[in-house]
Amino acid sequence: MKLSPALEQVDSSSGALGSAARAAVDALVPVIAQAPFAAGRHDELIALIGGDPRPMWHDLLWVGRCKVASGEIDEAIEFMTKAVNAWTPMAGLARFAEGVLLQAGHRTDRVALRIQTMLRPATREVRWVGEILNLPA
Repeated sequence: MKLSPALEQVDSSSGALGSAARAAVDALVPVIAQAPFAAGRHDELIALIGGDPRPMWHDLLWVGRCKVASGEIDEAIEFMTKAVNAWTPMAGLARFAEGVLLQAGHRTDRVALRIQTMLRPATREVRWVGEILNLPA
């Protein structure tokens, strides 16, 4: 597939060319990122992301997904919890852990307790999880 004939028709004076290129990148990155995962090359993907000194959140999610796909559920959650930094979306971390644990057949109350413990440093998120799941403070 060639993009150049299509891009020739875009008016570059309005900034539309940059927007079109950005939209193409946004559409292709998830497809490219998922390829090693879909091919079962989990160890390679973990090694690739593990070599990044400051991986982005979505990259860390791929490591978690690879560990889950290998049956390493507790290790996936432990990895994700250790990767927490000031920019980590704590609600995203909670959603990841909840999905993984429920998919593995854990009981809802145990999942809530595990997430609450995992998010202990982030009090706002702990209150949020507690309110949603009707847990005592």
